[in-house]
Amino acid sequence: MAQNAPIDSLKKVIATEKDASEKLWSMVKLTNELIRYDPVQAKNNVILTLKLSSKLNNTVALSASYAQLCSIFYNGGEMDSAKVCLDKLKGFAELTAMPSVDEYKLKGNYYATAGLYFKSLGNYKAALSFMIKGNNLGQVTQNAAFNAGQLLNIGNTYIKLADYKSAMNYHLKSLDAFLKINNQKGISFCYQAIALDFTELHLYRQALPYALKAQLIKTSLEDKKGRISAENSLGTIYRGLHLNNEALLHFKRSLNMVEQMGSVADEGPGLLDIAETYLVMNQPDSAGIYYNKARIVFQKENNNSKVDLIDGKLNLLHVGVFKKRTLENVLNEISVYKERGDKLSEINSYKFLAKLYKEKKDYAKALAASDYYYTELNKVENASLSLQLKKLEGQFTSKLKEKEIALLKKDKKISGINLEKEKTLKIFIISTSLLTILLVILFAYRKRTVDNAKSIIEMDKIRVAIARDLHDDIGSRLTNIQFMTEMVRNSDKGLNLKRDFVSEIHEQILASTEALDEIVWNMKTNPNEKDSLPVRMRRYACDIFDTQNIDYSLNIEDEFDEIIISHEKQRDIFLMYKEILNNICKHAATSNVVVDVRLDKNNIYMGICDNGKGFDLTKVDDTRSGLCNLKSRVDKWRGTFDLTSAVGNGTTIKMTIPRERNLVNELISNFKRTKASA
Repeated sequence: MAQNAPIDSLKKVIATEKDASEKLWSMVKLTNELIRYDPVQAKNNVILTLKLSSKLNNTVALSASYAQLCSIFYNGGEMDSAKVCLDKLKGFAELTAMPSVDEYKLKGNYYATAGLYFKSLGNYKAALSFMIKGNNLGQVTQNAAFNAGQLLNIGNTYIKLADYKSAMNYHLKSLDAFLKINNQKGISFCYQAIALDFTELHLYRQALPYALKAQLIKTSLEDKKGRISAENSLGTIYRGLHLNNEALLHFKRSLNMVEQMGSVADEGPGLLDIAETYLVMNQPDSAGIYYNKARIVFQKENNNSKVDLIDGKLNLLHVGVFKKRTLENVLNEISVYKERGDKLSEINSYKFLAKLYKEKKDYAKALAASDYYYTELNKVENASLSLQLKKLEGQFTSKLKEKEIALLKKDKKISGINLEKEKTLKIFIISTSLLTILLVILFAYRKRTVDNAKSIIEMDKIRVAIARDLHDDIGSRLTNIQFMTEMVRNSDKGLNLKRDFVSEIHEQILASTEALDEIVWNMKTNPNEKDSLPVRMRRYACDIFDTQNIDYSLNIEDEFDEIIISHEKQRDIFLMYKEILNNICKHAATSNVVVDVRLDKNNIYMGICDNGKGFDLTKVDDTRSGLCNLKSRVDKWRGTFDLTSAVGNGTTIKMTIPRERNLVNELISNFKRTKASA
C-alpha cells in the first residue's frame, strides 16, 4: 500500500535516528498519521511505542500512546479495551509529583480522549464535560492546536445535544484558531463541521460548499479516515437536496473505504445512511437489507439503543428479523437518552411512546407523550431558527433593495424628498471638493513662499559670509602684500633679506589664491566630483604637510555627497579641518599626523592626532580665537568636541556632527552610487 509523504518521512527518521528520545516522539507522530490512514499499522506502531516509552520511563509518551490506542479501540468497536486504556490515562492524569508542564500534558491527554470516548458511547453530557475541561486546560497552556481541536469537539457534541447555535459558535471559533496556525487538517474538520451545522438545520445549499471544501483538503492530505466522514457528509447533503442517486454513490463510496480500513465504528452508521436513503427512494426491500446489516454490527458492539432504533424502523417496514419494542423498552431508552443528553433520540422515542400508549388505549398518556414530542421538537427547531432567520433576513433585505432600485429605474419616479437630498448631497460634495482644492493651493503657495524666503535668507547669509571672508582674509593678506612690497622697494637691506620678503609675498599670494578658490567653492550649489569635500581635504593635507616634511596618513571616506551632507555643513567641516592642520604645522613640532574622516548612519566623525610636543590642557585659555571657533562651529551643528593632549605626548582632536536624515535624498544618493559602480 502506498504511503503519504509525512508517513514516509517519519519512517526514515525512526530508522536512522540514534537518539532514543527523538526516536520515541517520532513514533508517536507516526501513529497520529497512521490512525487516519491504516489503523492496523497504527495499532502495531503504538504497541512498539508503548514498549519504548516504558523502557525510557517516559510517562508523557506513555500517556500519549495510551490515548492513541484508546482511539484505535473505540473506532474499531472494542469498547472494553478502550475503557482499559482510558483508566490508564486517568491514572497518569492523577499523578501529582510531575512537573507542571508534564502534568498539563497528562491531564490534556485524558480529558481529550475521555471526551471522544464518551461521545462514541452516546453519553454526550459526560463527553461535553471532559471536552470543556480540555478546552480550559488548552487556554492555560496556550497550546493552540490542542485548544482548537477541543473547540471543534465541543461544537460536534453540541450538535448531538441539538444546540445548533452553540455548535456553530464553537465551530467558527475552532476554524479561526486553525486558520491562524495554518493547520490544514484542522481546517478541513471545521469545514465539515460547519456543513453539518447547516445540514441539521436543513440548509443543504449552504452546507454543500463547506462539505466540498472539506473533501478537497482531505483528499489532498491523503486523509483516508477523514474522507470517509467527508463522503458521508456529502451523501447526507445530496439526500437533503433530493439528489438520491448522488447521495447513494457517496454513502457507498464511504462504506467501501470503511471496509478497506476495517473501521468498525464507522460501519454501522454507514449502513444506516444507505438504508435511510433507500427508504427515501421508496425501496423498502433494499432499505430492510441494510437495516439488518446495521443491526448485526450494532449488536456486536452492544449498542442497544441503536439496535432498538433499527427494530423500530424494521417494525414499520415489516421486514427483517427484529425484537418487538415494548413499553418498558421505550421508557428505559428515554431514561438512558436523558442521562446521556441525546436530545434528538429522546424526542424520537417519545413519538414511538405515544404510538405504544395509543395501542394500549391509554389515550391520556398517548396525548401527553405526543404533546411532549411536538413541544420539544418545536424547541429544537426554534433553537436553530435564529440562525435561519439571520440568513433569510440578510437575503431578503438584499433582494428587497435590488427590487426597489429596479422599480425606481423602471418607473423613473423619485420622490421630491429624495431629489432634494440628492441635490443637497451633490452641493455638499462639490463645495467640499472646491474647499479642499483651495486649501491645497493655499498650502502649496504658502510653502513656496516660505521656501523662497528661506532661500533669500540663506543667500543673504552667504553674501555676508563672503563679504566677511573677503574683508578678513583676502583684505588682510593684500594689505600684508602691499606692506612687504613697499619694504622691498624702499629697503636698503641686504639681498638675503629682500629675498625673504619676496618669499613671504609669494606665500601670501598663494594663500590669497587658495582663499579665493575656497570662496568660489562655497558659492557653488552643486560641486562636481573634482571639487568634492574629500578631494579638497586630501589636497590641502598634501599641500601643507609635504612642504613641512611631515609624514601623514589619510583615511577619508568618499561619500560626502551634497545630497547627503548640506553644503553649509561641508564648508564648516572644511574650515575646522584647515584650522586644525594649520595649528599642527605652526605649533605641534610633529613628525607624523593621522587623519580619520568617516560617516556612519547618524553622524560624521573626524579625528586628527599628531605625535608632537603637546601641551598642558590646564593652562589653555578656552577663549582663544582658534579653539573658540572650533567649538562654536561644532555647537552650531549640535555636535560633540573632544580635545586631549599632554606635554610630550602629542594632541588628539575628535569631533562628531549629526547628519541630516532625509530618506528621499539618501535613496537618490544610493541610486547614483549604484549607477556609478555599474
